[in-house]
Amino acid sequence: MSKGFTIVELAIVIAVIGVLYAVTLWAIQPDLIKKRGRDAVRITDLGSLESAIENYVADKGFPPDVIGALRVSDIPASPSASPALANGNGWIFQNLGGYVEKLPVDPLNNGASIYRYKRVGKYYELDASLENNSPQMLNTGKDGDGGNSSTRFEKGTDLTILGD
Repeated sequence: MSKGFTIVELAIVIAVIGVLYAVTLWAIQPDLIKKRGRDAVRITDLGSLESAIENYVADKGFPPDVIGALRVSDIPASPSASPALANGNGWIFQNLGGYVEKLPVDPLNNGASIYRYKRVGKYYELDASLENNSPQMLNTGKDGDGGNSSTRFEKGTDLTILGD
């Protein structure tokens, strides 16, 4: 009698491994983990940019850039420039070099996945689209961002400037 595995035994082992692999992927949900990671970057980026803008306001008395101009992170001031430039040629058209090393850009930085900024008088708003929209994070309650958008995470001094 020879020792070894039969084709049926090998097929059963391979099937069991396949089922375990599928269950593991379903439990781990790597796409959801990536989305949550990018959302964490977005929230951190907006917080850092808000701090830089607040420091600018403390020095100058008003927020950076032109009143009423909508700025988006995928369009730099100069077509050949990087949107991350903080010298006025990035996606915010004001020299913020003394306040931030580089302007943050969305991890995907295309389509709806962009950062937006708009100044109205002495007020401003920043926002970003989150991939893993958490209703409690986007609501106006004490645990939310306080803004009026149910689809974008908002920061700034007037969270009604930018719409959805």
